[in-house]
Amino acid sequence: RGSATQYVERALSDAHVSLAPGEAYGPGGANYIRMSIAVPEQRLTEALDRLKGGIQQATISELIEDIMSEIHTTNGANN
Repeated sequence: RGSATQYVERALSDAHVSLAPGEAYGPGGANYIRMSIAVPEQRLTEALDRLKGGIQQATISELIEDIMSEIHTTNGANN
């Protein structure tokens, strides 16, 4: 298992998605990543799809599916 820094470097090189390692925000952020979701839904979906396709790890795919589900649930509640 790699660090969050290794993951975000791989996300950028493999999937062309920029993330921030949690360590950048203090010791409590170790083993976490940060992603801006203040973008249009289409752009966020594209980034998540790239991550899912670019980094083939089951746990990452499950995380992305959970995030997508939350986005659609929240979006439905706002409409």
